[in-house]
Amino acid sequence: MYESLEEEERELLHLAVFNVLEKDWAIAKESNINIISIASKIAVHAQAISKYIFAAEALLEAARESWKGYASDETLQFLLGVFNNLDKSENTDLKNKEKSIEVKLEALKLKSEVLELKGQWNECVKIYNSALELAENFSDNLNKKKYTALANATVGNIFRLLSDYKNALKVFEEALSSYNELGDKLKATDAIGNIGVINFNQGNYSKAMECYQSKLSICEELDDKRGIANVMGNMGNVFYAQGERNDSEVKAEIKNLYQNYGNYHKAVISYWLWKLSDNGDEKLKYREEALSLYDKLYTDSSNPEFKKQATELRNS
Repeated sequence: MYESLEEEERELLHLAVFNVLEKDWAIAKESNINIISIASKIAVHAQAISKYIFAAEALLEAARESWKGYASDETLQFLLGVFNNLDKSENTDLKNKEKSIEVKLEALKLKSEVLELKGQWNECVKIYNSALELAENFSDNLNKKKYTALANATVGNIFRLLSDYKNALKVFEEALSSYNELGDKLKATDAIGNIGVINFNQGNYSKAMECYQSKLSICEELDDKRGIANVMGNMGNVFYAQGERNDSEVKAEIKNLYQNYGNYHKAVISYWLWKLSDNGDEKLKYREEALSLYDKLYTDSSNPEFKKQATELRNS
């Protein structure tokens, strides 16, 4: 039946279906239910009526949802659809050119995350260079700065994985400077933490701890519980590295942290006290405390580091 319709009739049919699905799509995004299924359907009809940027945004949401389950191939397939639609929009939707750039940059960031996990780090560097070039097309300096900072923050970890610490430090510092100018404290804390990680990897423990303490202070100000827990883990890495050098003050310092923070943070700290302890009874005590807190606080967490620590505790 569809094949027998004239082109104009087909377009009207797609428009009618699109209008119905648009309501379902709004509900799906708000409730975070059936994102992938509805996104795929509405994108098809959006393409048919030349709403290419809308289709690209829907497929980007589907890609993000897919990536939550680390379905890399499916995520990349959705992203291919994003890029294809954005390419079509360049000739038909010139008024929304900057919106198209924004969506493409978000899609490039997600693609870089997927390829990072696949170990395709050199491809990630190519994406970074493309993103920098694309960000220059914004007429708005705030958007230009925002997405340049995003590109720097994303590729910094790639340079770290490639052991290119010089460039990693450079882009993280550039990202930090941009986020400070933009007044984005939350993203600035990520950059500070990453600068700390680079210093840690180079054995500069005092500088790393200085960064972590700075991040911790801002995260507390923002009541960013996940950020606090993450930086506690970073601090634990420093404590553990120093503990292997038999630094007698390390355990005293981490115990002091334990006494001064609430349960959310104690889970991570207990884990590191367990790692550092040589005393059998004390080690068992911290293991039980950490597991109890992880079970209460991190059951639904998508943070792989928390899951890794809890698994290590259970298997010990």
